[in-house]
Amino acid sequence: MAAMFSGKYAEARSRVVPIHGVSSDTFLSFLEYLYTDSCCPASVLQAMAVLVCAEMYQVKRLQHLCEVCVCAYLQSMPSRELSSTGISVVRLLRRAKCHNAEQLYIWLLHFIANNYLIFSHKPDFLELSGQWEPLKYFQAARLCHGCRHVCHFFFNNRSEHLTVQDHVKG
Repeated sequence: MAAMFSGKYAEARSRVVPIHGVSSDTFLSFLEYLYTDSCCPASVLQAMAVLVCAEMYQVKRLQHLCEVCVCAYLQSMPSRELSSTGISVVRLLRRAKCHNAEQLYIWLLHFIANNYLIFSHKPDFLELSGQWEPLKYFQAARLCHGCRHVCHFFFNNRSEHLTVQDHVKG
């Protein structure tokens, strides 16, 4: 960002610098972070918007703070609120992948898997099928839903591991 305002770039000579692709609220949060070294987004969506802005301007620490905020917001939601919220966790997952938020991406995969019964009923969940490896886990969880004991499924080609078919028979 410093390079943009120094040297031979047009922004260095201009009094007004247009910022494209970022809302004014998001950019104000970004500027607040630059001046105060703190960031408190008001919602998951605002945290994601600031994360995108931080990635755009390569401010890694802010990007990581926003990842933590998104995780904290989602983790604090009770399951009843998770099922009725308008927040699309699948869309958050895609945005995390697109904007190089690797920790958030991995956490969201885990979050979706842990809350499978909530997210499997949402329409955007179907967008994951065919492109996400843990689909076998979801199929196993659907079969195992009525079990009273803890089930562990391992889906690889080694015969010593329990498969869905073994579990259903046993």
